[in-house]
Amino acid sequence: MGSPMERGIASRLAPYVLVALTAFFSHASYIDNGFAWLDHGDIEQATAVRAPGEWGRLLLEPYGRTAFYRPVVAFAHSVDAAVYGGRAFGFHLTNVLLHMLVGVATLAFLRRYVGFNAIEATVGACVVAVHPLSWLPAGAISYRPELIVTLFVLLTLASYVRARASGGVLAILWTCVCFGLALLSKETAIAWVPALAGVWELRARRSGAARVRAPLVFGMAAVVVAYAALRAAAVPRVWGSHHHDLPLSAALGTRLAVLGDRLLELIVPLRPGLSDAARVVELGSAAAVIPLFVVCVAAWLALRDRLGSSFGVALVFLALALAPALNVVPLPRFSSPHYGYFASVGVGMLVACGWRRVRASPPAARAYAVGFAAWFVVAAYATATGGARFHDDVALFEPEVARDPNFREGRFYLARGYKEAGDEERAAEQYEAVLDEPDDVLSFVDSGAALMNYGSLRYEQKRYDEAEALLARASEKIHVGYRLASVAAVRAMIARSALDFAAVERLLTDERFDLDSADPLLVLADAQSRLGHVEQSIRTLERAIALLHGERRAEMEAILAAQKELFDARSR
Repeated sequence: MGSPMERGIASRLAPYVLVALTAFFSHASYIDNGFAWLDHGDIEQATAVRAPGEWGRLLLEPYGRTAFYRPVVAFAHSVDAAVYGGRAFGFHLTNVLLHMLVGVATLAFLRRYVGFNAIEATVGACVVAVHPLSWLPAGAISYRPELIVTLFVLLTLASYVRARASGGVLAILWTCVCFGLALLSKETAIAWVPALAGVWELRARRSGAARVRAPLVFGMAAVVVAYAALRAAAVPRVWGSHHHDLPLSAALGTRLAVLGDRLLELIVPLRPGLSDAARVVELGSAAAVIPLFVVCVAAWLALRDRLGSSFGVALVFLALALAPALNVVPLPRFSSPHYGYFASVGVGMLVACGWRRVRASPPAARAYAVGFAAWFVVAAYATATGGARFHDDVALFEPEVARDPNFREGRFYLARGYKEAGDEERAAEQYEAVLDEPDDVLSFVDSGAALMNYGSLRYEQKRYDEAEALLARASEKIHVGYRLASVAAVRAMIARSALDFAAVERLLTDERFDLDSADPLLVLADAQSRLGHVEQSIRTLERAIALLHGERRAEMEAILAAQKELFDARSR
């Protein structure tokens, strides 16, 4: 049976083990999968991965090829890459483990921050463990920032409450460490932590708690200053520009409609769609008025409660957690279900509040338990059966595009999947649909990349006129050097096939980029030689040789020596 101390430890640990196991078994199917969606760039192309000797650089560079600053996420990717190499299952395993930790952190948060007892907190944490809104953050490796920031925000707030109570140096230090890691995981932590800490302070003042301790305030302020300095050094631009130009009524109405989608996803125990497509609606439309009514009722209830109960705290938590879904700070994707992941903690809070209210009445408690059990079983099933969808792009996006044809980013990656499977015409159909932008729908896609990929596909099919037209459009939309170089390289091959060597030289000497791979340099050197620009050809060939190895390098060195000899002979 064990000693009383052992039984006490076991009883305290049991809820955490239960929540962790619930999260694991509802997400076990997520592990044996491949790379999909943004994983191709972040992981396979290693834009968000660094070798062990370069991990220190992560603090001083942006996340991947974005204007975001998330070194903790890049570090997690880099550790996975060092341990698992290119085996995707290891990355997926890490995501599942992170979601398990979020469930455990939710339990600790609900006990300390809200004040639930063990049963109430366990019920709330189990809601988060199986909630279908976890399927995107837990399933897509590239959505790992949501897992990590949620984990460290919850740990920060739970530790904050403990530090306020004890004033201990270690508790304050741990709070600051968790806060720093949250900030280095995703930018929204800079709003969530202070706001939710402020909510706790307001509630604590009602019960006569002492003023916040100065070392804790100064420590957290120092973390923000250090974060701001690091971010400014790594990403000089404050924020990317992704403004959606809408009239005021449409801007408000569309945001409220999107908020309505997020609220519905929090309640319904089914997997949400992945589409970011948001139909533009006016403020007076039903899609906007209904969420506005719900928001007004929730605001009235919260104001009437004045943080006097856990129910009022849960409503305020949900409001703060869902704030990023309003797209007040402009982001590429106007709508996305991952914005609801952190808010699912608020759903767990509301479920625990409901249990607290009805438990004194056996009939009401039984009815509530039956209703919750039904929701829980459906949610767990929906979540568990979603794992296989992350096997590849086709498995993930084919059902999503069928569900919402306006999901242009889904079509972009579905085209990629079809092309890899050898189905080039279906890939072309998807690219055509990607480039057809409806007027009344906001949907994100990298149109420059779509034009580039579609043009490359037509080039491989030897449909050169179509390829050139698409790639010319791509070069007008793309502003990143390495991508412009890729487009120019394919266009140069088309010009070379037409024996237009002047066009080859013009395309590959564009001042907007520098060629950093051998093949286009060799094409350029050949064109320059044929045009009689021998001196330029020699310099270009020397640049190409510096990027080559082995037999090919020796072959090009022999050609270079012959060219130099011919040039010297002509000069004499």
